[in-house]
Amino acid sequence: MKKEYLNRTLWISGVITGVIIGAYLYRNQKHLAPQQKKIKNLIDDLKKTALELSSQALKVGQEQLEASKAQAKQTIESVKKTS
Repeated sequence: MKKEYLNRTLWISGVITGVIIGAYLYRNQKHLAPQQKKIKNLIDDLKKTALELSSQALKVGQEQLEASKAQAKQTIESVKKTS
């Protein structure tokens, strides 16, 4: 019973919090509009940075893979020569 009561209380408090935040945002739409543009620009910049980082990480990973393959071939050749 206690767990059910706690879950219900948390659910109701979440709904009430959502309603309060929604009402606050609705009432302050005009004041928050310039900040929305700033946030959108910031998110776009973060997306660009994440894309650049992922492409750089992919490039470095491919270079490391090629270097590992070359090292493995070189090691195999050196073992064959000594045998």
